[in-house]
Order: sequence, then C-alpha cells, then structure tokens
Amino acid sequence: MKNLDTKRLGYLLKLDFNENLKAFIWTSVTMLLVYVFFFWWAHNIGIPLDSYSLSKGLFSPEHIGLVTKAQCESVGRFGSVAMYFCFIVIASQLYGKEQKKQRRTAFLMLPATNQEKFLARWLYMIGFSVVAGTLAFIVADVLHMIWLSSADRPVIAASKYFFDNWSEDKVIRGVSVYSFLILIHSLYLFGGIYLQKHHFAITSLFLVIFGSLFVKIINSLEPHLFAGHRAYVLCILHICGIILFTWLSYKVFCRWQLTTRKNANL
Repeated sequence: MKNLDTKRLGYLLKLDFNENLKAFIWTSVTMLLVYVFFFWWAHNIGIPLDSYSLSKGLFSPEHIGLVTKAQCESVGRFGSVAMYFCFIVIASQLYGKEQKKQRRTAFLMLPATNQEKFLARWLYMIGFSVVAGTLAFIVADVLHMIWLSSADRPVIAASKYFFDNWSEDKVIRGVSVYSFLILIHSLYLFGGIYLQKHHFAITSLFLVIFGSLFVKIINSLEPHLFAGHRAYVLCILHICGIILFTWLSYKVFCRWQLTTRKNANL
C-alpha cells in the first residue's frame, strides 16, 4: 500500500465531512451568534450612538458615518480573534471522538495509511474552522448591513476590517505573526492527540506557563544576542516549534493503540 494515495485521502475527507456535518453546522451557528453579539455590543456598549439624539437628527451624517465605521472596525478586530480562538479549540478536539475505544477501533481499522488518516483529519480541521468562521462572519455582516440600511445609517461592510486583520504590510513582521499563530495551532493539535481528557484546558495551561517563561528568556537575551533582529529570530523559533509539534503529533498518532495509558495516548 502506498503511503499517500489521493483516492483514499479523498475518501477519508468525505467520511470526515459526513460524520461531522452536524458539528460543522452547530459551530457555524455558534460563530454566527458570537459575531451578532459583537455587532450588538459595538452599537450599544462599545461605541454607542444615543438613540434619542439620533432619532431627533442631532448628529451630522459625517459623525454618524465615522462612528459606524469605528464600530465596524471594532467588530472586525474582535471577529478575527474569535475565529482564531475557534481555530485552536477545534484543533484541540481534533481526535476527541477517537478517545472512546469503539470509535478508536473503527478509525484505526480504516483501509488507509497513517499518513493519509493524519493528513485527512488535519486538512478537514483547517477547512472546517476557516470556512465555518469566515462564512458565519460574512452572514453576520450582511445581516448588519441590512439593519444599517433599514435604520437609515451609512452602510459599511465590516468584512473589510475582518480580513484586514489577516494581512500584513511588512513581510518579515507578517511572517512572524502568522508563524506564531500556526505554532499555537500545532501546539493545540499535539495536545488534542496526546491527551485523552481536558485537551484544551491542559494545553492552555501549558501555553501560559511555558509561554511566559519563553518571553522572559527572549527579553533577557535580546540586548546581548540579537538586538535589532528580534522578528527574524522569532520567525526561526516559530518555524522550529511548528515542525517539532507537528512531528510529535504525527508520531503519537502513529503509536496509537486500542488500549492506552490512563491520561495519554501512548
């Protein structure tokens, strides 16, 4: 059997989609409600316009436009953070169903190689979280624009600011930021595969403790070792971390057994 066959990979992706369709729908609906709450918060708490003064026409159109734009920018920033949070939560729960012996047995008995099983689930998770989070925000933004139009407010799309948060002008800074996000994702992926219970909580605790220690070490070494080249060094460290945690995830996955230790999948 070849290590990687596109037909078997496609079959596994289709299987994952069919088995997790309900979860995909619930995740999309949950993210939609989160984004709708962000819009409500921006209008009523974050950057509100007094409804009485608005109804009496005491605000100029320019002022209303500026406030509406600020509200959309705020929702776009919070929305991108919420989407990334959804991204790492799904990563930590990537093999949650397979922690039960019956589901694990069925999964391990699939006619495919370990590489195909690992890659198919990883690709599905990426598509699952990105599509669910992005689609939900676009729907929430459309509903918000319909409300703005009905309220005679300037119609501004918050999606522009949502996607702006995923772009970066300076190349090396952008690489550093995105490599850091992928590093965190790979850490939660490893936690979701290695741990049998409380994947997200334990991995988050590990991240807080060792992340704080890592930041202190970097700050103490910066003036002496890499002054002025912090972004480059962080890029290298992030990429090394991505390779390490992805490799560890795959190795733990390959060592899965039907009967495992109490807390870890080894």
